Amino acid sequence: MSSRILSATTLAGLTLVVGIAGGYRLGTGTSLDLPFLLSQWSTHSIALVDTAGASTGDQRKLLYYRNPMGAPDTSPVPKKDSMGMDYIAVYAEEVAPPKAKKILYYRNPMGAPDTSPVPKKDSMGMDYLPVYAEDVATPATKKIRYYRNPMGAPDTSPVPKKDSMGMDYIPVYEDGDTASPDDAKIVKVSVDKVQRSGVRTTVAETRKLALPIRAPGKVVIDERTLRMITLRVDGYIDKLYVNAVGQQVKQGEPLFRLFSQEVLNAEALYQVAIQSGGKQSAGNQGALRRLENLGLPESHLRKIGATGAVPANIEWPSPVSGVVIEKMVVEGERAEPGRALFKIADPSHLWVIADVAEQDADKIRVGAEVSLTFRALPGEPVAGKVTFIYPGLNADTRTAKIRIDLANRDGRFRPDMYADVTIDSGTGDNLALTVPVDAVIDSGGKRVVILDKGDGKFEPREVTLGARGDGFVEVKTGIAAGDKIVTAANFLIDAESNLRAALAAFTAEPKTGEPAAPIPQVKPVASAGTANAAEVSQ
Repeated sequence: MSSRILSATTLAGLTLVVGIAGGYRLGTGTSLDLPFLLSQWSTHSIALVDTAGASTGDQRKLLYYRNPMGAPDTSPVPKKDSMGMDYIAVYAEEVAPPKAKKILYYRNPMGAPDTSPVPKKDSMGMDYLPVYAEDVATPATKKIRYYRNPMGAPDTSPVPKKDSMGMDYIPVYEDGDTASPDDAKIVKVSVDKVQRSGVRTTVAETRKLALPIRAPGKVVIDERTLRMITLRVDGYIDKLYVNAVGQQVKQGEPLFRLFSQEVLNAEALYQVAIQSGGKQSAGNQGALRRLENLGLPESHLRKIGATGAVPANIEWPSPVSGVVIEKMVVEGERAEPGRALFKIADPSHLWVIADVAEQDADKIRVGAEVSLTFRALPGEPVAGKVTFIYPGLNADTRTAKIRIDLANRDGRFRPDMYADVTIDSGTGDNLALTVPVDAVIDSGGKRVVILDKGDGKFEPREVTLGARGDGFVEVKTGIAAGDKIVTAANFLIDAESNLRAALAAFTAEPKTGEPAAPIPQVKPVASAGTANAAEVSQ
């Protein structure tokens, strides 16, 4: 038995004797159980001998004692827990990492985003976990520059770490996997996320692009069928055969009966010329020419030449068939030379005049197919063609007028009826590369479509657009026929790609001649414990 054990035993014995004597002197009124005290002295001495023997006989380095139930509390000396179980000794040889593994740093055991270059404990007394070089090593062909925030926030780390949500930071390699802003726009999405997001695609293809232009229209009289009935002589309207607007007339039917003294005088000279010189004489031809210049109807002149008689009145026939749309005379009224008496139009052929918006006027061509839907006849579209484009522009409405011919032999259409006009201003026989209108993301400054590159990879592509129509838009540059284009959930993918591109541009290497951005540094900060914490500068 060593001197240290004897000293401890002697000290324990003296303590026990003093306790007996003190208890007796205090006069407790009872005598102590001396055999019991001697047994306690003996037991305590043995425990001291065993403890000292363990500390001197075992050559391992004792670090501390840990809770036997795994609770996060330790003790520098032997102790028992609340259930009387001995704390377990922890030796340095048991916690030392294998020599083949190199510790990079220590991470928080609960996943919090803090690391330490040396061993330490968290606020609950749990040891930080070592992170070995073998666990985070990358292939030799790729060298990690730094680690970036997984949510796109502008903070980086020179060592692996987690964010506040426990997500691992993403490595950025020297070979430019995510360093280039263009490459950073490529978004990789897992198959299940694609399905949850509702991503749908279509194929860009060439087609004849239909470009319907819609405009309001109005039915008007065909100006080419209008006839104005006027007189070149002075006379009186003895009788009106057509005395109401809207009355139908046929060509050759009398409109009114006219008396004119000037006409009677010219007819008498013509009759004398016929009787004296014959129909082919110069005098006869001169008299006939004068009657023609007075504007007399040809039927009336033939009647004079055939009978030789000069009628007192003239039955004035209608030169065309149609409808009287204006009547400017009443029966018995005097009619001066040059005065308009009737306006007649043919309703069997009408026009539709459509007002096209200024920005669409240049897209319309003569001969373009037109569909007319009349509000008075819904559900009965009528086909037609553009026959004329008026050169002027209405300064008040900023519209251009176009004309469509409308056949009206059955009389269903009437002037001033309203029509909804749909004009096909498509590409005709020319094929154009098109995508659905919903596939284009228009930010005002640029137009972007999302390409599906397969394997869950998507790439935004800026495009130049052309004509639109029928739910499709022409793409002039940016994509090729056969490319798969995202038509649904493309805004989500575009937002993700823009975020990644912005982060790549923020963390990209400066060009030659530009000052280099500061590299994040690990600064040791003193912590309340036996170790130092590492703080990553943001």
